[in-house]
Amino acid sequence: MKTCDTNKKKCSRCGKVWGIILLVIVILAVLVFGFFFWARSANVDKSEYNTLYQSEMTHEAASIDSTIMVATYNIGYLSGMTNNLPIYASPEFIANNEVRVIEALRTLDADIVGFQEIEFGSSRVYGTNQGTMICDSLYAYGAFAINWDKRYVPFPYWPPKVHFGKVISGQAVVSKFAISDYKVHMFEGVKGSSYFYREIYASRLAQVVTLDHPVKPIVVINIHAEAFEAETRVKQLDFVYELFWELDKEFPVILMGDFNSNLKEADAKIYLFLNDERLVSCAIDENDKTASPSSFPADNPDRRFDYIFFNPDHFELIDSRIATEFGDISDHFPCVAKLRIK
Repeated sequence: MKTCDTNKKKCSRCGKVWGIILLVIVILAVLVFGFFFWARSANVDKSEYNTLYQSEMTHEAASIDSTIMVATYNIGYLSGMTNNLPIYASPEFIANNEVRVIEALRTLDADIVGFQEIEFGSSRVYGTNQGTMICDSLYAYGAFAINWDKRYVPFPYWPPKVHFGKVISGQAVVSKFAISDYKVHMFEGVKGSSYFYREIYASRLAQVVTLDHPVKPIVVINIHAEAFEAETRVKQLDFVYELFWELDKEFPVILMGDFNSNLKEADAKIYLFLNDERLVSCAIDENDKTASPSSFPADNPDRRFDYIFFNPDHFELIDSRIATEFGDISDHFPCVAKLRIK
């Protein structure tokens, strides 16, 4: 009888222990999933994702002749060579890069710039809206597109101090010329990653901005293609290619952006554009495309992701280059082109 009682007591204690363990697991699961669904939620109403901005500051009047300078620049959230690395970027570091980028852009004096990886109030840049900052400093007009809006992004994973936290970021086109029309085309998203990754990850898009140039209206397509999933990037760039030629039927079009396709690789999707004889490619060595100047990473450039294309029926190329003088403000260099409207 004593043995039976002892066994019952042991079973009772074991049952209580397993009950506590199960309760802890359930609580942890609720906390983890609760955090996840909170983290993936938006900070901004979707109706405010794609907006036009007109600076109230006084700016130099845009040129009225047929020559324009354009640039594409992935500014990497102005986090320099720390971008996406588990390195703490202090408020002083970010503020210094804000000053540096304004001075570099002022010296460049481009008429139109397409930006990728620009912040609209994220935690990692201490709440700065880089789009309005650049417009208020240099440009009268801006078209902004949010493609990453999450309450908390726990990346880089460790230590927590370097987490992105609240993210509100995307792309922008800034211009000295007024914007008459603005559309955004969302790209197909990544397919091969986990549900949790997809729900936290950024979307990808193309901005289509029509500018009132005094000679004739100009359309700018600004893109940022998928970086990590090649199959998805191929589909996105196929879409962009078709979009360009559809718009080209009606307007002079300048296509720019971070294509995340490296021309140093012979089978890269960017050759869909580079090998099209109807297009002019800026800052490209036509004798040996793989020898063209690199734009990434800024501290030791050995890859090319950033491009500008146009149809020579509409524009004449005067000059183009990779603007290495921007240094390590970002992990990318800008691609710059001086064009004449025909």
